[in-house]
Amino acid sequence: MKRIKPQPVRKFSGWIAPDGKYYPCDSWCHDSTGCILARQYYGEDGSIYSLEQNHWIRLYKDGVAAMINHTMRNRPVTQKQMDTLQDLYNVGGDDEDWKENISILMELSEVV
Repeated sequence: MKRIKPQPVRKFSGWIAPDGKYYPCDSWCHDSTGCILARQYYGEDGSIYSLEQNHWIRLYKDGVAAMINHTMRNRPVTQKQMDTLQDLYNVGGDDEDWKENISILMELSEVV
């Protein structure tokens, strides 16, 4: 089975696990990467829905989370995820759109 290792945060799309680990992926590879991560973490059939049900955050290349449009408001996130979001904000540099989107995500999230 293919395994994916967490990486240091960078301004790039990817997945953030409940344990705060960051798994970057290309913009159009969230689903395929998510299937691998689902099998790796949960031993399931590789459904990305298992990641979303277990409160993973799908992050797009502009810093927008997939859930921001419909279910992110008051969505529970872990403190470790919030720490990773802060790290992602910090690597935003001069990219104000990235930083604004990460800020919105952090404001809409409820830490559990």
